[in-house]
Amino acid sequence: MGKKSYPLHPPTPHIPPPTLCVRNPGLEAAQREIKSLSASIPTDADDGERNRVLSQLQSIINQLEKVQNGTTTYLKAQELLLSANNKIKRLQIK
Repeated sequence: MGKKSYPLHPPTPHIPPPTLCVRNPGLEAAQREIKSLSASIPTDADDGERNRVLSQLQSIINQLEKVQNGTTTYLKAQELLLSANNKIKRLQIK
């Protein structure tokens, strides 16, 4: 009988490396909306317009605060929260 040869290591399936940036459509939409809202306010905006934007920013903040700690999107949500809160502060000063 002939000697049977076996490979040293069994073939392994290709597993792609983990990505550092996890795409999250909800966070991406929040980021776009924050930028859009801050860009849409003229410096001479009336109180009604300012209040509308403040309300929308607060709504975004409420959604971002729901992202749970320990999830892959938590740090990005915290970054967006900081941005939205800063924009609210700037609007309230004017």
